Amino acid sequence: MYAKCGHLRLSCDLFQELTNKDVVSWNSLMYGYLDHELWEAVLDCFPRMLLESTFPDAMSYSGGLKSCGATGFVAKGKEIHTRIVKQLLSEDLIVGKALMDMYVKNGLLREAQDVFNNTCAKGLALWNVLMSGYTQSGLTDKVFNIYNEIIGECGDPDPVTFVSVLNACSHTGLLDKGEQIHKEVANRGLLEDDLLVVAAVDMYAKCGHLRLSCDLFQELTNKDVVSWNSLMYGYLDHELWEVVLDCFPRMLLESTFPDAMSYSGGLKSCGATGFVAKGKEIHTRIVKQLLSEDLIVGKALMDMYVKNGLLREAQDVFNNTCAKGLALWNVLMSGYTQSGLTDKVFNIYNEIIGECGDPDPITFVSVLNACSHTGLLDEASSYFCAMCKSYGYIPTAEHFTCMVDLLGRAGQLENAIVLMNGFPLHPDLAVSTTALSSCRKQGDLLLGKQVFEALSTDDFSMHICMYNLFIEAAR
Repeated sequence: MYAKCGHLRLSCDLFQELTNKDVVSWNSLMYGYLDHELWEAVLDCFPRMLLESTFPDAMSYSGGLKSCGATGFVAKGKEIHTRIVKQLLSEDLIVGKALMDMYVKNGLLREAQDVFNNTCAKGLALWNVLMSGYTQSGLTDKVFNIYNEIIGECGDPDPVTFVSVLNACSHTGLLDKGEQIHKEVANRGLLEDDLLVVAAVDMYAKCGHLRLSCDLFQELTNKDVVSWNSLMYGYLDHELWEVVLDCFPRMLLESTFPDAMSYSGGLKSCGATGFVAKGKEIHTRIVKQLLSEDLIVGKALMDMYVKNGLLREAQDVFNNTCAKGLALWNVLMSGYTQSGLTDKVFNIYNEIIGECGDPDPITFVSVLNACSHTGLLDEASSYFCAMCKSYGYIPTAEHFTCMVDLLGRAGQLENAIVLMNGFPLHPDLAVSTTALSSCRKQGDLLLGKQVFEALSTDDFSMHICMYNLFIEAAR
């Protein structure tokens, strides 16, 4: 009671006074920790229980697995899995669901599928967890197959099932399938479920039917922050920046407070429109709501300042964030790249190696752009090789564009074409345009023709590039 009412300290004190700490009392303590998201404290209960010769039960293990799912402690989760098997609890549906959920949250779909396959009595809850995992991973064919299996095996899907299917339609823009599922939801009388309506709002917005999405939103009886975020991100997808920002006063009028996702969407709009004053106003609200340490919010704040050329403010956000993830380092590096402060870029790259370990492909885009801006071909070649050989990343079009630009400006057009031919896919417009531009500057019509003839696109801009090349060559 005390734990659930927010008095965890008093709850712990009472627990310590117990003379007979059985598994039920341990579970009460653990779930008190869970309610307060004290994940590591939950996991610390297991060795303490065993020291007192108390064996965890299905509820204990479910709580431990929830903690592993929230923290990413996969090794600990697998250790709990081993204990579950030894205690012959694998067939318990609560345990099975918790196991699958832990694996899904950590992106281990194969392990989640194995748990599912090895469970004899497959309830709808297990099917839903599996479907949710495949939805999050973008494996929509799997999602639709599972949906059909649920119809055959379990009879009636529940709202959780339909949310996963609508989310799958949302991710892939399958409007026809989404409309079909929405009608099925209506036929089953489930439109009173706000979670389902929110999923439909998101699906229609992402599939290009923003008007229908807005109409569904208006019909919601309980417009919570999740539903507002779905509407806002629908507007974001359609680049209706000012409409996104208009959502904030409307939310507050309905006594709904924005969360990290809401503010991130608002900051993206400010970055796109140059509404710095509005961005700073949102920043003030973020500080008041104690959301400054949220990495999603921090990245969005820095990105907004960088897009508006306010590097000092972006640096301040970075400096005041305790847990600096690679995403924040990358935004800062991108800002200094855009401002031509290449020494800063290279310093940040070295700091990333020291602080975060491995850079990612986005890091290398900034470094290569910095080299491109200053004509540092040898340094760019070194970074490009490190990215491919030391870190094993496959170069993207952005990486190739930087290298082709550098080689072209250095007069090494043939090497640029060789590099383009090594692109795993057909070079995109940016790479091809860069190559043709270099050919025009060097007056190399022959190589320009080779690039143009190798194109897989008939984009009009490429014809203009080629026309300009002919004009230059004729002078």
